[in-house]
Amino acid sequence: MKRLVEDTFCLTAKEAAAALPKGIESGKVSLQIADRYIQDVVIVCTLSNLKGFVKWFICPSCQNRVGKLYLPSREVVFLCRKCHDLAYRAQQLRAFKKPEGRKTEARRKYTEKDWLKEATAFLKKMRSKPQETRNIRTDTVKSIEKTS
Repeated sequence: MKRLVEDTFCLTAKEAAAALPKGIESGKVSLQIADRYIQDVVIVCTLSNLKGFVKWFICPSCQNRVGKLYLPSREVVFLCRKCHDLAYRAQQLRAFKKPEGRKTEARRKYTEKDWLKEATAFLKKMRSKPQETRNIRTDTVKSIEKTS
């Protein structure tokens, strides 16, 4: 079982960006870990669709842009979730859940041939509809002319 995100210390880029001087959107921030280690982390920003900027970390290990860095217990480096191999609790619960019987059986029974038959029938029906509606329209126009 993987370590869980919920059990680790999490630092968001927005929180860390508060350490940057005013007016500077990007830069390096030094994080002190357990009064012994200091880690420099890069913060970058991108334009938001709304007004302002979105702050991001650059993960020291994989160099990906991430919103949060994690520090699990017994670790001394802030890294992203993937580099620390962390999972969410819900992901772990899904791993132990067995597939439901009826749904999986129904999916197995529904083969490619069935899909092809249904698709062909649907297309035939759709192709025939415009012609039917044209016939109905011309019939109604003829009946209107006869009544006038």
